[in-house]
Amino acid sequence: MDASGAVTMGIRVQKLLTEVHRQLDSMAEGSENTFDSEKGPGIVSFREPGSSYHKELLELQQLLSIGVLEDSINSPLQNLALPIQSYLWKVPAFCRPPSTVLDQAYIKDQCLNLQTASQLTPDELFTDDVWDSPQLIDWARAKKSSLLLVQGSYQSVHRLERFSIELCSFLSEKQPTIFMLSSPTSSEYFANSDERELLKQLATQALQKVSDNYTVMFLADTLQRFTEASTAEDWFDILEDIFPLFSSISLIVNVTVLRCRGESARTWPTKFERLISRLRNEKSTCLRVLLLATYPIWPRSDTIPLMLVRPRLEDSFVDHEENDHWNVPPERCLPIFLPEEFRNNLLTQFKFPQPSERKYQPTEAMSPGTEDRVLGTHEETPRGTEKPQESDAKLLGCVPFEPDIEVKQPCHSSAASKAAQRHDFTTTEAESDENRPGFSCPVSLPTIQCRVSVAIFCALTLEADAVEALFDQQLTPRCSYTERDTNAYSAGVIGCHKVVLVHMPGMGIRPAAAAAAYCRVSFPDVSLALVVGVCGGIPFTKNGTELLLGDVAISEGLVLYDFGRQFPDGFKRKDSVLDSARKPPAEILSFLAKLKIRKNHGNLQQRMSIHLSTLQRELGDLVVYPGMTDDKLFESTYRHKHQESFACASCAASEETGRPGCEIARMATCETLSCDVRNLVVRKRQKDMPPSTAGRTEDPQPVVHFGTFASGDRVMKSAEDRDRIARSEGIIAFEMEGAGVWEILPCFIIKGICDYADSHKSKRWQGYAAATAAACTRAVLEQWRE
Repeated sequence: MDASGAVTMGIRVQKLLTEVHRQLDSMAEGSENTFDSEKGPGIVSFREPGSSYHKELLELQQLLSIGVLEDSINSPLQNLALPIQSYLWKVPAFCRPPSTVLDQAYIKDQCLNLQTASQLTPDELFTDDVWDSPQLIDWARAKKSSLLLVQGSYQSVHRLERFSIELCSFLSEKQPTIFMLSSPTSSEYFANSDERELLKQLATQALQKVSDNYTVMFLADTLQRFTEASTAEDWFDILEDIFPLFSSISLIVNVTVLRCRGESARTWPTKFERLISRLRNEKSTCLRVLLLATYPIWPRSDTIPLMLVRPRLEDSFVDHEENDHWNVPPERCLPIFLPEEFRNNLLTQFKFPQPSERKYQPTEAMSPGTEDRVLGTHEETPRGTEKPQESDAKLLGCVPFEPDIEVKQPCHSSAASKAAQRHDFTTTEAESDENRPGFSCPVSLPTIQCRVSVAIFCALTLEADAVEALFDQQLTPRCSYTERDTNAYSAGVIGCHKVVLVHMPGMGIRPAAAAAAYCRVSFPDVSLALVVGVCGGIPFTKNGTELLLGDVAISEGLVLYDFGRQFPDGFKRKDSVLDSARKPPAEILSFLAKLKIRKNHGNLQQRMSIHLSTLQRELGDLVVYPGMTDDKLFESTYRHKHQESFACASCAASEETGRPGCEIARMATCETLSCDVRNLVVRKRQKDMPPSTAGRTEDPQPVVHFGTFASGDRVMKSAEDRDRIARSEGIIAFEMEGAGVWEILPCFIIKGICDYADSHKSKRWQGYAAATAAACTRAVLEQWRE
């Protein structure tokens, strides 16, 4: 090595020592805001209670300090082998925010326990056909690096998730395996992150699996690369340099964990294919990559295998009434190629650990769903009939095993058991503990899950008030929700549907996603989610339709309008958002198409008017119609500010500078600021309506509109930006929660228009708009699966 190279290495070692000092200082100061912003179950921070990391850092600091003091151009410090310690991966992992790491053992246990808690049916957990898939077997048998894509749909979520749990457990018994499953904890962790954070987590996992000693230089180089990585390509390069440290390694990723940002994973197959191609040519590492998605992301390709997983046909399953142990994971047999050092694992068996043996005993909230596949519609081959080929001792098979999860008999009567299978609601007082349906289980689980088919999500109290007022009957679910489910619920009946009303903690995509994820586990039978409330409307749609305040918008599609890149010259929205990921399932699309035909649309509006009258009698002034004279639309260029130049210098200068007006003006009403009515835009619908005042019987009836929503975490209060986005995206309304629920449950949005998403917006119309949305929701449910 020349002198310049040695100096460069010395600089990197010095940076490593500096980072060690920084982390030790942060521990001493207890800098919560710096490192532990994402603390919680399943998330490891650098100051984990009971962790030996502090002691290890002190040892590393001492070693590096001595070496740096004695350093010279030919110092052997850089080549010094470090003992296997947690700092080998924690120092790089904690060098930048968020300085936390997901605990994959916890995530896997959480997924399995939550599936158990959800009391899914045998068909929803059936995965034998997936394990028998020729594509999966070819992927496992390959003696060189290989890639397989597995893709599902809304209806196959649970099967696909079950398979991912089983596969990760199976492979972890055989060789180093890094994985990322979709669970409540992991989904919430990535709610405000993109593919870069996911790739960082995978790289950190890979470092944890390295069993050979590191050199100081390797650790210093890894730290620098973790610190400087800024793009997804940087993290792919880091992974490519870590993988050759293994003779064989598996990577399993459910890209759905990224939720609304999962679109970025569309390019992953190509990137991994290139990485694998280079490994094949240059390295001896056998890397197996399996990417899963619970909704359509990847198109068919001639070069990359794609396995489709669809719902299992119920009548093709064995009679589960005769099978008391259907929830016990069966033996798994997959002929997997392993290098020399792993051959001592040949013909070993894979078993799920007993609950008492698991590192964690979570009864956490929901595991985001997975989907059933195209597989399973054919006649199954009996498990265990194919034996590993004796001619190739490198192919690993699994022998049948006795399940080591104890399945205890229900402690209730057969009548109670049947009631439990029905997941009934009750409107009476809670039953006594000895008569309550439940299972004796080592893990604390819900005694019974309530069979509700519809979930309604509301972010504001006034929205929930309007929905709850239209319940035919209030119900108390005879169940205890999944522990750590932070949602608050109200249950009831609307028409023939048992529904659960989810009271969200606040507005925005992230609270909505968390609420939907917990709801799906506590109420696994939900087949329709409705996001109901108020929104900002587009006064004139692309086809010229006029929208007035109080009208109702129903979503046919969704656009994440604030998801993109900020350049010096402006914001560029990512225009490759997956079309299929932003559409509801086929059943919902067909239902919406049926609602739009003239006869059904007319019936919908008629029923909505009836329910709106009921709400106005029930809630009175809270949902009164404000009056046509208060439905004001100003020209897009006319801003909400102090109109008199002498009233405010900031507002007076805003016209020339293009800057916003003062904060006082933003909070004031149009009447206070004397907004000029000569700048109002009068619509044809307004001209055709007779004059009306608040609460009078001749109040105009709201109109239902169908179209695309724009969803984001920003409140839109700019008419010019509103019009620009509406022109480019063809949207009819802005809202803030739909994208969070959309990714987790079959969903569409029903919202009343309470403002025009401009600077003149006020809350005057929110009560009435919430009422029209609730009335429309009831009218829609009357036709849903009628």
